[in-house]
Amino acid sequence: MCLNELCAALPDLALPPCRFPKGLECTEDGTPKKHRKHESGRLEMNRIALTCTLAVLTALTGLECAAQTASEDAAPIISSPQTARFNAVPFLPPCMRVAVVQGDPRKGASVQLARIAPGCFIPPHWHTANTRLIFVSGYGTHRVKGEALRTLHAGDYVYLPARKIHSFRCSSGCVVYNLQDEADVVHWIDARGRDITPARAFHIH
Repeated sequence: MCLNELCAALPDLALPPCRFPKGLECTEDGTPKKHRKHESGRLEMNRIALTCTLAVLTALTGLECAAQTASEDAAPIISSPQTARFNAVPFLPPCMRVAVVQGDPRKGASVQLARIAPGCFIPPHWHTANTRLIFVSGYGTHRVKGEALRTLHAGDYVYLPARKIHSFRCSSGCVVYNLQDEADVVHWIDARGRDITPARAFHIH
């Protein structure tokens, strides 16, 4: 690789500048501009290329060590529906309770555990974040706008891109993990797809 190509290959890394004499930039055929026929030019270029390569490796090693340290500092999390602390949430149906397992859904990525009572209906709504649902127990019917009604059971997985309108009715006590990749806001909607308040959404249904 040419020196100027090597130094430009990783623009996002905070590398020390790769200094090389004027004229050692590469031509189209990969040789130095002013030293195409001189071995001394090649040796000099090889020496400086080695310096740049070592700088790249040093930066990469630092990034890897930082990532490893962050991973080691993170505390392990073990979640169980039996020990989770479920709470009512004002903007969710009163027939369901939620426990935050990891993160903060108001600020960033999060994992939540929902406990939904038999017969509970979660009206049509959409999320600002991508949502992943993993059913732990129970079963119910789930509908995504424009698609057929599906029955979901324990062990089933659902992925919902942001802004995808959906609804759910729990038939038998449901416990569901809800994983979201960023801060989330729930939008409840009416039959015309217009935003409505949670209270109105729950009253309509």
